[in-house]
Amino acid sequence: MRVTRITPVRLIISVLVICSLVTAQVSAYSLSTIQSFITGTPYYDAVAAAICQGVKSSSSGGPLKSGSKVYLLGDSITARSVSTYEQQFTAKGITSTISAVSGRAWNKAGNPAQGTHGTEGTGKEAAAADKAAINAADGIIIALGTNGTEEKNPIDEIINTIRQEDYNKTAPIWWVNVANGPPGNKDVVAFNTKLSAAETANKIKVIPWSKTVDPDGDGTNNPQTILDDATHPSIPAGVNQLVTQVVTAVSDNATGSTDVGANAAAIATAGGDCACKAGTNSELVGSENAEKAFHYMVSAGYTPEQAAGFVGNFVRESGVEPQIEEGRTAQTSRPIAEFLASGESKKTSGSPKGYGLVGWTGYSQLDNMAAWVTDNGGDPGSLQGQLSYLVYQLSVGGPRQAIGDAMRATKTAEEATIVFNVKYEVSGDSKNPGGKGWNLRNQYANDALAKYGGNASPTGGTTGACAPGGTTPGEYALPLDRKWYDEHKQWFTKPHHDYPASDIPVQTGTPVYSMSGGTITSAPNGGKCGTGVSIDAGNGIKFVYCHGSDGGSVPGASVGDVVKPGQLIMHSASTGNSSGPHLHVGLKINGTSHCPQNLFVGIAEGNIPDLNALPTSGCTN
Repeated sequence: MRVTRITPVRLIISVLVICSLVTAQVSAYSLSTIQSFITGTPYYDAVAAAICQGVKSSSSGGPLKSGSKVYLLGDSITARSVSTYEQQFTAKGITSTISAVSGRAWNKAGNPAQGTHGTEGTGKEAAAADKAAINAADGIIIALGTNGTEEKNPIDEIINTIRQEDYNKTAPIWWVNVANGPPGNKDVVAFNTKLSAAETANKIKVIPWSKTVDPDGDGTNNPQTILDDATHPSIPAGVNQLVTQVVTAVSDNATGSTDVGANAAAIATAGGDCACKAGTNSELVGSENAEKAFHYMVSAGYTPEQAAGFVGNFVRESGVEPQIEEGRTAQTSRPIAEFLASGESKKTSGSPKGYGLVGWTGYSQLDNMAAWVTDNGGDPGSLQGQLSYLVYQLSVGGPRQAIGDAMRATKTAEEATIVFNVKYEVSGDSKNPGGKGWNLRNQYANDALAKYGGNASPTGGTTGACAPGGTTPGEYALPLDRKWYDEHKQWFTKPHHDYPASDIPVQTGTPVYSMSGGTITSAPNGGKCGTGVSIDAGNGIKFVYCHGSDGGSVPGASVGDVVKPGQLIMHSASTGNSSGPHLHVGLKINGTSHCPQNLFVGIAEGNIPDLNALPTSGCTN
């Protein structure tokens, strides 16, 4: 990770998103993550700075269009995925040339008997034999590193070879990094770190398959449906996910950066208030770190009670000191770069030492935080840098979204304290309910709520169309992440087949958000609606969301729960009377069905119509 020299640069928050129109490539923020980056809350001291600047992307949707050619050089992981690669590239109109041999490295031939496709031999020999295909390619994908890592796959040598005159001097090079399944492999981590350094030098673009497999980078979070072992994707689930992530990253209709895995939603365009303008250098406001952290989490969309739960844990873990190492005081702790260089956060004997706000430890967890904050223009030793990373992790589409969903479902400071302690911290205190440490966390949380909660604003001051589900000023949000509207506006404006309503053809598993505040009156709905959700928004206004997979099961979105605009309520599927995966949205006002299409457009474009004026006809086939 690139943390040998940490520059004390303040984290630029909203500008990372605000500048997306100008830069065309953005960092790996889901739309929900952006909620925490919007300025204008009472807890930010906004200073106009006009600092629209380029934002780095790990692999943000490539230039390969229909009619393009791509060359892929890989090993056994690619060999078992060849047919899926060919199908997906063909579906996009891209011609692929694939060379893959089981056991191969750049300087190692491998074993064709165990699996091969295309040119055999070492990676170096295959590249030489396929020189014409490489020369003609519009994009080149390298998927080596499993066999021998850097020793057998010298990154610079491979890049320099491809960049020779008779190979290809100009086509973009993507490199699929290596899955670090359990047990954590130090050589793999080191290899992936060198790939990141090559990306920083603008030599390649990394497709971070390792983060999809193991979001925390500690070698323990390996979904068995993704890998058969510590390295190889399972068939078909793992192969499908790998290939989709790679093809999405390199093709022109990609949904955005794959930096937090295949399920992370990123932004291609923002629009409206998100256009680049005088930027904002945001400072946390408060007289002490606990107060700053409390207000920051409220501004990220958490309730004061939930924010207090975070702070209670911060106080117990670090005293809310971002540069503190386990076993030392703030005065005797080393700077983060020095601590990382010591290797004490990931030592193999004894207990690794924690560091920072939440005591990040385990293999490369601290490295991941430091690299993410540094990549996004911040100081990983700062409070705002570490808070922003935590918010990103817990956001919709983030690597630890499930914990974020659980936190957002809590009602009291004590509930929030326990959830974060048990699910995120997994501290020694979490194993002793009612013990001293357990009770101290709750005490600290209640103290924070009493001290700072009186002036908290649970809305977080979100504005514009950049918040989760496209939340706008006012009372409504898009039912899906904004990227779906930006990429497929016609889905939101097309007529319904039968009566005033809308069917939006998103794939199974797509997050669905409440368009309004209100009370959930039915979940799951059952019948033709399937596993859906009904919400009474008051004043005779009722929304229904149909054909989901988990209506009534999402934390904080059960019958009787009060939800906010943009709150996750279910995931799309094809339950009930449905011919395929999609989201059905119905809107009734005083019992009469209204067409929601103009409301979608108004939310997306920041011009909410009078709901009573929405048409009751004209939106059907």
